[in-house]
Amino acid sequence: MKFKKALFIGINETQLDQKHWDKIDEFTEQKVLLPKDSPQIQKELSSTDCLLCGFGVTITKQDLAQAPNLKYIGVLSTAYGKINTPSAKEKGITVCNIPGYSTEAVAEFTFAALLENIRKIEEGKVRGRQTNYSEAGLSQTELKDKVFGVLGLGSIGARVAEIALGFGADTKYWSRTRKPEYEKRGVKYQDVDSLIAEADFLSINLAQTTETEKVLNTKRIQSLKMGG
Repeated sequence: MKFKKALFIGINETQLDQKHWDKIDEFTEQKVLLPKDSPQIQKELSSTDCLLCGFGVTITKQDLAQAPNLKYIGVLSTAYGKINTPSAKEKGITVCNIPGYSTEAVAEFTFAALLENIRKIEEGKVRGRQTNYSEAGLSQTELKDKVFGVLGLGSIGARVAEIALGFGADTKYWSRTRKPEYEKRGVKYQDVDSLIAEADFLSINLAQTTETEKVLNTKRIQSLKMGG
């Protein structure tokens, strides 16, 4: 299948290697690249049958109404919550993302940011540069034996849980569907309210959908541990 026009929103020529652009040329007759805030988007959508979106690009029901020829939406990220998928489904438009490509990077960054915070690494580095080697005021916390909660045990959440287990944390999760394969490995299932209230650390790895957008509501935020 070859598309007549592929519209790229929020994707520029430097973001993909030439070999990928060459491959794209094989399946489309025309390419149009626009920044995500371009006023030309609505006009270009009217004659687009293939839409490729960069990270953070929002496609609304109104946008889809302006694209009568659209057959395919590709999201160049794992998250696709900013695409109005119910409207796309109604119109028979295929929506695809890239699952798994950033799993390791996101999971590792989760712990990089966490350790930076609980071990006061940056503050210690600043003191060291000033030849101040005092530990006064640098209270530190360990992950071992702490309750580490994971909301959403998809590919990224599952990897976060695995790493937390490696630190010796008491790792628990809530997800819309239970994951027996991870429970066998020591990740404990817990209902969402008690998990949020009990966790010393909480990693939120939920897909952005209408079902999940209110999971962390005001009541649950207020139940979080002080200092957690």
